[in-house]
Amino acid sequence: MEKSEHLGRVISMVPLLRDVMGEECAITVSDTEKFVVYSPGTELEHNIKVGDPIRPGTVTHRCLNSGVRVVATAGNELYGTPYMGKVSCVRDSSNNIVGTLGFWLPITLVEKIKSLTENMGTALSEVSTYTTNLSASAEELSSTVQTINSNTQIMLEDVKNTDGILQLINEVSSQTHLLGLNAAIEAARAGDQGRGFNVVAEEIRKLASRTNTSVKDIKEIIGVTKGHIEDMASQITEISAVSEEQAAFSQNLMTFISKLEGISEEMLEFADELVKNQ
Repeated sequence: MEKSEHLGRVISMVPLLRDVMGEECAITVSDTEKFVVYSPGTELEHNIKVGDPIRPGTVTHRCLNSGVRVVATAGNELYGTPYMGKVSCVRDSSNNIVGTLGFWLPITLVEKIKSLTENMGTALSEVSTYTTNLSASAEELSSTVQTINSNTQIMLEDVKNTDGILQLINEVSSQTHLLGLNAAIEAARAGDQGRGFNVVAEEIRKLASRTNTSVKDIKEIIGVTKGHIEDMASQITEISAVSEEQAAFSQNLMTFISKLEGISEEMLEFADELVKNQ
């Protein structure tokens, strides 16, 4: 009689518990062998009928066997809606277990949060991998650009050094031309005997003239080349600055992604904790 009395009190409280827990919550009451009350929720239907036996391994069965409250969660594969079950023992005045009271709460929103958080974590992991590769490529590009820039500066120095060589050739050409003129004057003084020497003097002057012309052409070509190299050096400097900025940005992005991954993990922990404390 006492057993029925205690269960009767619990059963009489089901309407009040329904108001407190909300219409979406399903409620069960059982004795030690079968369900005596099943009130389905608007979002959760277990297909339990009054009088159905308590199946081994279920949350209610585990609560009866352990004598303590049992909390468990399940996905939507069983009843189409993810839910959490909390089942507590009902005891008589002698502390004997006479049945159970169970609340079954849909956790659709929490599961959505967990799913979105897991997807975000996966996406962040992929972005982190991409960003790591991008950062490594940016650093490698920056190093390569610095090497090219260094070689370009060496080329500019080499071009500048050719100015001195061309100046020397130009001076030699001028001296050769003077020597040719002097030789022609001496040949003219020698008369018929100096004709052969005059031919040589003329060839020397022609050679000096061609050399002088070639030096001018070479100086012009080198000047154009120097301009191209200077433009290239300027562009390389700009590329170097951009690659360094890219490397710095990649590092900052990796730090930001790392923080987001930490937030994602905290959100998963929060969702699990929210399920446990519902």
